[in-house]
Amino acid sequence: MKLLANQKPGLAVDAANKKSYVTLEISPEQAHNIQQKSNCAIRHINMAISQTNPPPPGLFHRFDQFDLQPISSIPQQTTQYTVQNYNAAIRKFGGLIDSGANGGLTDGKSMRVMEMIEHKFIDVSGVGNHTINKIPLGVFCTVHQAKPTPFIGVYHNYGLLPGTHGTIHSRIHLQDGGNFIGDTSPMLGGLGCVVVNGGEYRVPLRFKKGLAYLPQSYPSNEELRSLPQVLMTSEDEWDPSKYDDTHLSTHDLLERIPKSKKCARKCMV
Repeated sequence: MKLLANQKPGLAVDAANKKSYVTLEISPEQAHNIQQKSNCAIRHINMAISQTNPPPPGLFHRFDQFDLQPISSIPQQTTQYTVQNYNAAIRKFGGLIDSGANGGLTDGKSMRVMEMIEHKFIDVSGVGNHTINKIPLGVFCTVHQAKPTPFIGVYHNYGLLPGTHGTIHSRIHLQDGGNFIGDTSPMLGGLGCVVVNGGEYRVPLRFKKGLAYLPQSYPSNEELRSLPQVLMTSEDEWDPSKYDDTHLSTHDLLERIPKSKKCARKCMV
């Protein structure tokens, strides 16, 4: 599909180049939004492809330059991430979906860096019973095999923790991105898949020792160019505390439980 200016909606034929285009009638505001998203996607693809021989993660800089401004004068933001099952992550099965984690982490082996977020860091607790401070945040991508077609999953606000076990996907972080997480085993009547983008893609899950893994693989340059890109987590700053409900009374908690058995069964998948 291509948007052509000064054309009526319909089929446009470029006889000279032996190509045809579908033309759409859109408002100036819609055109501006489409152009912004296209520029963002192109920037991410080019940046990822340019990192064919990336420097060590600790030395990676977003524009491959050094910022000579004194670190002490740069405002820095730090968020607290907690993980529960990081030691159980097994890279060959995919990224572990952890309902006890409130943010995503990767070792960079099966996810490819698209850009690092400058001056933003996280402190991570729950990794080997330790707290690791000042882990850099970035945007990462990976290939997911899915129905009806494979796609590039783009993950914003993930911490880069090289030399560790694999990838942790926070269940609530993925849900915040609009994904349905059916991480109940099909053997227990669950879906056993992640439903992405309102059902446009369905990614199967693997189960190992009761834990759900989201299969993923490091994307090649060709895959970055050819596969569709789908946002798995929001580009906005991630604050897991926005879902806190500790202010509710026990009565309020009981009132929001589904009243019918039928609705309760739907929640089990």
